[in-house]
Amino acid sequence: KTSDEGVKELLRSLSLYGFRQPMSRENRLSMRRKIQSLVLRHGVPAIWFTLNPNDITNPVKLRLAAYRTSEPDAAEAFLKSLGMSYKRLRLAISDPMSSAIFFHREMTLFFEHYVKVGEESVFGRIIDYFGAVETNERGALHVHRLLWLHGNAHLSSMIADIDGEDQATYRERIIQYIDSVFSEDLDQEGYCALQAERSVASDISSLLDNREQFSAAFDEEANFCAGATQIHTHSPTCVKYSFSKGKGGGKKRGLCRFQAPWRLVEKTAFTAGGVLQIRRRHSMRKTIALIYYVTNYATKVEDPVWKRVAAAAELWTASTGEGTANGWGYGGEGATDDAVKGNRTRQFLMRVANRIFTERSLSQVEVIAHLLGYPTEFTKSSDWTFLNVSLLYWHQAFYPYAYGLINPYGIIHTR
Repeated sequence: KTSDEGVKELLRSLSLYGFRQPMSRENRLSMRRKIQSLVLRHGVPAIWFTLNPNDITNPVKLRLAAYRTSEPDAAEAFLKSLGMSYKRLRLAISDPMSSAIFFHREMTLFFEHYVKVGEESVFGRIIDYFGAVETNERGALHVHRLLWLHGNAHLSSMIADIDGEDQATYRERIIQYIDSVFSEDLDQEGYCALQAERSVASDISSLLDNREQFSAAFDEEANFCAGATQIHTHSPTCVKYSFSKGKGGGKKRGLCRFQAPWRLVEKTAFTAGGVLQIRRRHSMRKTIALIYYVTNYATKVEDPVWKRVAAAAELWTASTGEGTANGWGYGGEGATDDAVKGNRTRQFLMRVANRIFTERSLSQVEVIAHLLGYPTEFTKSSDWTFLNVSLLYWHQAFYPYAYGLINPYGIIHTR
């Protein structure tokens, strides 16, 4: 933070510019405010998850890429030639349009057929949702999502509501719901048996042609997918915070930042302290994150404020010369001092903005998705109103008549 009013004004001006730039830091912060507003409206979200469609081996994506540019016969021949994994990876990189179309198609269908706001779904009855789109290191798109359940406003008081012997039925209903939606189990033997036979990316289109056959094999296939994609494996990400631990004599911490492997839990139940523990029969199954971490992780920004200040300071130093040698024109012989000052200010702001908003690398898929008009967020809500809450509070505190703007019948009056 800074107390310099000039720096504050510069940062505000850059933010105003950033709100009009696609895929900017301000757009991410706008998503964060929308999530926070949904939390104020519905309470703490009940479910958080990440969807990362596989744009390398998914048969739908491969067919989309093949048929988008070729005739049917040529497309089928092309698909048969993609036997090696590196060829599929090359296709995913060389055809970003198919990846963008595939991603947004899958996400739209997911919300339409799995979330189904206002209806019974695999998650229960959902009243609202929010999803923030971002890219991974390879540039592929994925989305972090929050779901609010029907009656979600009472979620924050759930611990107090279940307290007491007379609430045993309510506690049991919550446990039954948790077990019906969430699972941290894995049939290790069944997974290993299928893994020995085929890859998780193998073609299973024959199962999809027969609904009864697919229903019979669903549990086995779901267990196979969970074993291949939902098991924690230690990586450099696990240990990146561990090397600095223990130097100050504090609490000793394991190498894995996620503290895996996790303790097994025999059954879903509330502890004596009111904490809900989900049944876990596999020590490396991925777990749930906390709401504050989720809110900021789903809308994480790659452009900290200090980088903006550093860029502005660097360009200010480079522009302190005279004349046009440093790129600052005076606007002609008849230009006034005010006009010259305004012109120099605008040019300085443009240089800073260009430096800030063009230095972040963008993936091909991200750019194509923007050019195709695809959104960077998924939500049921479509009308957003931004209020200056501090100003609103000031008016209500110092102008009592503001409380009478809405009469008992809910009709809004204007003055």
